[in-house]
Amino acid sequence: MKMTELEKKEIERIQAKIMNTAAIILGCAGIIFVMWIYCIKGPDIDRSLREHAKYTTAYISGIAGRPGRVSVFLIYKHDGKIYKRGVGYYPRIETFSMKPPREGDSCIVAYDSLNPRYCTIYKDFRR
Repeated sequence: MKMTELEKKEIERIQAKIMNTAAIILGCAGIIFVMWIYCIKGPDIDRSLREHAKYTTAYISGIAGRPGRVSVFLIYKHDGKIYKRGVGYYPRIETFSMKPPREGDSCIVAYDSLNPRYCTIYKDFRR
């Protein structure tokens, strides 16, 4: 039994409608996932860091970025384990030497005692 042109076009129209609906559903799911990461999961990490903060000295192992927006890669120790973490660096005080950080500089980091992978720079670098 052969399909007529009209039946073929009807099937193509239905398939296109199904694909468009699937794309809309996947797009909405993606948007909801991104919102969950930035609006729910991110603040949970920050809250946990505030509530369970411990402090230690960290050293710069690498630097990336451009002036004004520098990412530094820190190495610090917790319970005998060494952690490496990249964080954004923004000078906190204008009176700081204003020289860009360099490898080997140290700083104080606040890290989450429950999950030491999460940290932030607590005090600026010193040489």
